[in-house]
Order: sequence, then C-alpha cells, then structure tokens
Amino acid sequence: MQERRHTPRRKSYLGGKMVFNKDRSIVDCLVRDFSDEGARIECPEVVALPQDLDLTIECKGLQASAHVIWREGTQLGLAFTAALAPRDAGDNVIPIGTAHLIAKLQAANAELRRRVSHLSEG
Repeated sequence: MQERRHTPRRKSYLGGKMVFNKDRSIVDCLVRDFSDEGARIECPEVVALPQDLDLTIECKGLQASAHVIWREGTQLGLAFTAALAPRDAGDNVIPIGTAHLIAKLQAANAELRRRVSHLSEG
C-alpha cells in the first residue's frame, strides 16, 4: 500500500475523546498514532460516528476538528480539518455517562414542573 501521508505519524497510546453533536455526544477512544495532519484512533467497540467530529487528547492538552477518512472495525483514520492546537482552558468535556444522567435529570425536572403546574391549576 502506498503511503499517502505528508507528515510522519508518532506512535502513541493516549486516551482521547471524540466530541460531536454540538458537544452533546462524547466517545472515549485510544489515539494509536498522530501527526499535525491526522490520527489513527481506536474505539472500545464499533460505534456509529459522524464524518466530522472534534478529537481531544486531554493529557497533551490538544484538540482538533477532524474528518473521518477511513474506518476498519474499531479503528478510524482522521484527517484534521483544523490544526491540532492547545485545548482552551475554558473547555469542559463531560463524560458521556454524565451527559446521559444530566439529560435524564433534566427530563425528570421538566416532568415534575409540568405536574406541579397541573396540580396548581386544579
């Protein structure tokens, strides 16, 4: 297979997060190698992901917007569409489990407000 990369990738074993859906969805991943132009990542299982997402490598304090170039099982090849840059200190990445819990609590809160409003009308 012909090498198509313009810059060599550095082997790594770094925890990463793929963020998409307007920052409402986060999938943990393993960054197997990366360069200034792209990365090869691995997910714990096959997951449905959009073609465009953000990759965050927390331990390096880096993030980049990326486009999925290829998929093979649990591995994906990403091309960065914006430079891999230091992560903004103000960014807060919420684990997907916590995001789901927040959504459930917000729905329960809305239902309780609806019930209280209904009871106070009657």
